[in-house]
Amino acid sequence: MSVSVSGDDESALEKYWAGLAEGGTVVMPFDTPPWGGRFGMLTDRFGIDWMLALNAPED
Repeated sequence: MSVSVSGDDESALEKYWAGLAEGGTVVMPFDTPPWGGRFGMLTDRFGIDWMLALNAPED
């Protein structure tokens, strides 16, 4: 099982990322993927897999 969180509020997603990554394992850093926006994957300190995505800005 994994949990996915996405949205448009970059500062909120960065705060979630920092909290979840503390004591966890980063699988893919929260960075810019080829499709735009930001995306990252990690496993928190309790063993729960997370995916966070910042939506790419619309043109």
